[in-house]
Amino acid sequence: MHHIQQQILIKLTEKSPQQFSQLQIDDVPNNSFSYHLKKLVEKGYLHHSKNGYEPTRKALKIYHFGDNVVERRNSPLLITSIFLTNPKGQVMLYKRMKSPFKGWYGIPSGVVHFGESLEEAAQRELFEKTGLKISRTLIKEGSIDFRYRHKETKDIFVHAVSFVFSYLKTSAVELPKNCIWSELKDEKILPEVFLSRDLIEKKVSIIVSEDFIEPNS
Repeated sequence: MHHIQQQILIKLTEKSPQQFSQLQIDDVPNNSFSYHLKKLVEKGYLHHSKNGYEPTRKALKIYHFGDNVVERRNSPLLITSIFLTNPKGQVMLYKRMKSPFKGWYGIPSGVVHFGESLEEAAQRELFEKTGLKISRTLIKEGSIDFRYRHKETKDIFVHAVSFVFSYLKTSAVELPKNCIWSELKDEKILPEVFLSRDLIEKKVSIIVSEDFIEPNS
């Protein structure tokens, strides 16, 4: 995907709809910008109406953990996930605020940044997603390799290798509004959460090549 098209998609995943003038990129001529905008519509990444341009579900599917389209399409994502529990055995879940899994609950997770250790990445993601800072070392549990496939076409739109950490929160904590304590029964929970739980409960070091069909919106 051309870098101009990437920039347009990134802008629209942050805020949509937007008009042509709002999306315009500095130093890109109008004719060139119009060409790439039209290509995104033709390829099914954008929908255009009187309200402006909006990303389609096809576009949003490639924005699960970050904003680098090329990297995420060409290789699996390396992420960390934190399975945080309390003394009641409940798991802290984070409500995703962006598509394609908007409204669904998962455990705090995100891409490992260049130069970070895995534990540094996990601690950072926990803080960024929940505002929680931990006082002890995270427990390294293992890794899971999972993919999400489109319901109709079965094409892969997320492929991630997650390094799973666990942490028992013994002190009381006020969770932010986008987080809940859960017994993993009733909420709209992403299947990767249960895969992480299985990894920990079965005391295995790795679970590989698990495929999930995209959950209903």
